[in-house]
Amino acid sequence: MTDFYLTLPSSVKNPQFENTSSRYVTHLPEVLHLERDKYVVAATDVIYPYSFVNVGRPLSYWIHMKNGPPLHVTFPAAQYSALDQIIDSLNYEPPRRRKNRLKRRAPLNPEDIDIVSTMEWSKSHKRAKRETDSEREERLRQEAIDENIAAFRAEQEAEEQEAKEIQAVIDENRDAERIAREEEEREEKKRRDEIAKIKAETEEVENEQEEEVDEGDAAYIKENENAFDAVIAENVNAHQNYLDAIREGIESAERDEQEMIETNEKTTSDAKTIANLMDEYYVAAARVAIKSTDETTYNLEKQKFEMIRKRMPTTDIKNANEFLYFIERDGRIHVDFLDPDIMFIEFETACAYFLGFHDPIVRKSGVAPSKVDLFGNVSTIYLYCDIVDPVIVGDQKNQLLSVIPCRGKYGEMIHHTIPHPRYLPIMNNTIDSIRVEMLSEFAEPIQFNWGSTIVVLHFKKIK
Repeated sequence: MTDFYLTLPSSVKNPQFENTSSRYVTHLPEVLHLERDKYVVAATDVIYPYSFVNVGRPLSYWIHMKNGPPLHVTFPAAQYSALDQIIDSLNYEPPRRRKNRLKRRAPLNPEDIDIVSTMEWSKSHKRAKRETDSEREERLRQEAIDENIAAFRAEQEAEEQEAKEIQAVIDENRDAERIAREEEEREEKKRRDEIAKIKAETEEVENEQEEEVDEGDAAYIKENENAFDAVIAENVNAHQNYLDAIREGIESAERDEQEMIETNEKTTSDAKTIANLMDEYYVAAARVAIKSTDETTYNLEKQKFEMIRKRMPTTDIKNANEFLYFIERDGRIHVDFLDPDIMFIEFETACAYFLGFHDPIVRKSGVAPSKVDLFGNVSTIYLYCDIVDPVIVGDQKNQLLSVIPCRGKYGEMIHHTIPHPRYLPIMNNTIDSIRVEMLSEFAEPIQFNWGSTIVVLHFKKIK
């Protein structure tokens, strides 16, 4: 057998693997015994439904302010067929509100402009122009550090005030305990004095009337002594119950006090952790905002900043209408910064690519360098197969079998025949199952909403 074909549909069931249209495993009805040094394989045909949307999952972007944590905004998943739909989704507002916003952003009347303020701003702006990159970086870093120090001092003062309140509660509990102990000692002394007095009076009466006491009197005294002892025992028990209640109250207050102290210590520790993280965040943000002229250094700074941002507490907002405004300009997206406190915008890589931004960091109002890619993250389909030897793909080695360009329109079934199949060596001598994956250029599974896929493989013997 010099060559043969295998047809692999995604609709075949597999009890060991949850097959989908973009990832599936096919168990062959019989094991293929091939000599790996003598056979090669290639994909010749791929059939797939154009049922994936150009934004298959919610995409994220963050608004980084000069003060405060980042603001997180979500760009919804959908099939966007025109630039207007994308802009409407980014602005998240009906057209009539957009008109009002444009009216609010109309040019100022020259009579309303403060000439003195404008001149002062111009002078300061010229001074700022003379600053070097290192001076700007140092100034921004120092401003961030000063703001963090002020925030930390405010937190420290709040912690000191809370500690004073806790100490006041502790002192109050100690006073209550001391008063209870003094009361207990007074009651005990009073009880001992009463017992001693009664015993003394009893002994005196007994001494005076010892000879006159008859059997009836002795019985009467004995009877009264028993009754007296019962009364004393009852009083002692009542007093003991009172002391136990006081002791329980003191112990409960001490437990509450300990819990309050532990909670305060944890809050203080969390506040210090967040304060330290904020320091790291502002320094990293300043480096990204300035942008190093060396591309390698800049990429490393972006990676470090992204790692710090992932640990930062963020504020989720439904839309960015108060901070950003998007419009169409020359067939591309133009973003307007509405808040002067915005340091920069950080787009998720897939989001930046879809919107036409080459750099995920946008530092000022401006237009995207490229037009929106309405194919989204699926302009090409990367076909992987686990039976071939890994090949070099960019900076990695993967089992990439072929690359399929996307064609057609949403809702169509696409049949792509590869004009020049690329044959690759097989990995093993025996093949009992084949795994197929269709991924985007960001290594994410293609999100087919309906329909199944089919891949045709051609095995041939090396001559």
